Amino acid sequence: MMIIDPSEENRFRLTRTANGDRAKGKFTWPDGRRYEGEFLNGHLQGLGAMTWPDGSSYKGEWENDLPHGRGVFTWPDGRKIQGEWEAGKAREDERQRQARESQPKAEEETRRKAEGETRQKVEAEAHRKAEEEARLKAEEEARHQAEAEALSKREEEARLLDEEETRRKAETEAALPATGKAEEEADLGDEDEEQKRIEEEIRQKTEELARKKAEAAARRKEAEAKKKAEEEARRIAEEEARRKAEEEARRIAEEEARRKAEEEARLKAEEEARRKAEEEARRKAEEETRRKA
Repeated sequence: MMIIDPSEENRFRLTRTANGDRAKGKFTWPDGRRYEGEFLNGHLQGLGAMTWPDGSSYKGEWENDLPHGRGVFTWPDGRKIQGEWEAGKAREDERQRQARESQPKAEEETRRKAEGETRQKVEAEAHRKAEEEARLKAEEEARHQAEAEALSKREEEARLLDEEETRRKAETEAALPATGKAEEEADLGDEDEEQKRIEEEIRQKTEELARKKAEAAARRKEAEAKKKAEEEARRIAEEEARRKAEEEARRIAEEEARRKAEEEARLKAEEEARRKAEEEARRKAEEETRRKA
């Protein structure tokens, strides 16, 4: 059993009971460490709790002065490592191992997904741009073809009109009767009037044709200017879409890097906690060995 011994520096000592060297009690070291729990043959063994001067503690199963079995190590700031311990070392359970092994795969999958989404956005935008350019080009070609056909039709009409007038004049001259000079002059006067009328009509049609050509040229220039403005606006929109896609990809990459850094820091802290627990358990075992010697 454990009894108080004022003459002992450690204030407590173990005594043999009828149940052998198994006991339960408290023990305090000069450096401030405290243990409360089970002992066996002078060693910490069984269920017990150890508290260190810095506020960290371990509560659980012990064997040969080391955490062994189920237990919880608590840091001074409240963080905990709970699980299986073996000879003072925290044993990584299957869940933790799978999480650690799957971490790089998850990060790679996230990166591939972000790159794939960005690539799809860029390809979709390029496809949309190509379709829009093809549509505008087809519309422009159709408009030019229609204007060319209209111009050709008007020129053909003017040519036919001129040919018709020439033919009619020739027929009239050929059909003139030789009935006298006065009649011929009168007919010629009428023909001059008719000729003037025809020439005026041709002049008007020529001017109309020139005006329509000028209007068609102006419309073409206006369409070209409009197309250029639309292409510039589309280029700006595409550049903005590309910039946003790159920013989104960069944000995802930065977020992934930050999360990875946090995960690495957490794993490092856990590893440091395990290392500290192992070192403390090893130091305690060495002190216990020296004390027994």
